[in-house]
Amino acid sequence: MSVITNGLIFLGILFVITIITGGLHKIDEGHVGVYYIGGVLSKTIAEPGYNVLIPFITTHYQVQVTVQTDQVTNIPCGTSGGVLIYFDKVEVVNRLKKEYVYETVKNYTVDYDKTWI
Repeated sequence: MSVITNGLIFLGILFVITIITGGLHKIDEGHVGVYYIGGVLSKTIAEPGYNVLIPFITTHYQVQVTVQTDQVTNIPCGTSGGVLIYFDKVEVVNRLKKEYVYETVKNYTVDYDKTWI
């Protein structure tokens, strides 16, 4: 074998390893994975565990589907009499069902809970 052939084989193996390791990702329990292929949200929803994607083309995000609590602090509130009061903390509890993940992410992004609060 020539040096060029050995180099091409090495590059091919390196390419396959990059695809496998760059595309393998883990979705945590209590979450599902959503994918953007070329910047467009895919309808594919990944279950928890190890999953594979096409690196450099596809990006993934985890969306929590169990109960979560978000907090907003130091909220100013004005009364009709012109008095300004502050709420120290407001907690919002929500749970996103798996069947609504695609529509919710499509309309509000993966940070939907921050948008709603």
